[in-house]
Amino acid sequence: MIDTRADWNYSRGLLFALAIPYYHFGLRATYPSDKVTFAAFLVNGWDNVIDNNKGKTLGLQAILNPSDRISFVQNYMVGQEQAGASDVRHLFDSLLTLKLHDKVSFMVNYDYGMDRVAGGHVHWQGVAGYLKFQPTTAFSLTPRFEFFSDPMTFRTGTRQQIKEFTITPEFVASENLVMRFEYRHDWSNEPTFTTSGDPSDDPKKQDTLGLGLILKF
Repeated sequence: MIDTRADWNYSRGLLFALAIPYYHFGLRATYPSDKVTFAAFLVNGWDNVIDNNKGKTLGLQAILNPSDRISFVQNYMVGQEQAGASDVRHLFDSLLTLKLHDKVSFMVNYDYGMDRVAGGHVHWQGVAGYLKFQPTTAFSLTPRFEFFSDPMTFRTGTRQQIKEFTITPEFVASENLVMRFEYRHDWSNEPTFTTSGDPSDDPKKQDTLGLGLILKF
């Protein structure tokens, strides 16, 4: 399950949509401790319940918590992901969270992936930064900035660099109800966004407003 409440913003970012798999299906084993947790999983590839080739995907994870103010997560995935192909994909996913103050937290996420197409190397990478201000238990404000590079068209179908800025105010109405408002601006160096057909619309950028209600049972 993709837990919306655990995300600092309401909309999912570029890295979530483009750099890593949405889901995978398989087996997972975890060895937890207070400071270090290790996990390994064997799955049917990226965004597959039934595998699309004869290979499996191996995942390794290390979670480090040296103090209550620092957390670092390192993920690594390797396996054959393309339908009917034997090319091997690698993904490195790093996440650092720092509690700068009792009311201010910072998080940075970096992803790097690579694969092969017709014998040639392809890669993609991106970085996301978050700063969460929590002046009260009932209100927080989280700006996010992301950069994603797809220099070989492998993940988006276009050779491009995409950026996005999002700001999300959150209001906790009760233990079971959270409200989030959001403004988001995406832009690319290439035409990549759907337009209404109006000549004034710019396919290199888009703006969105959102309102989300999260009900916890």
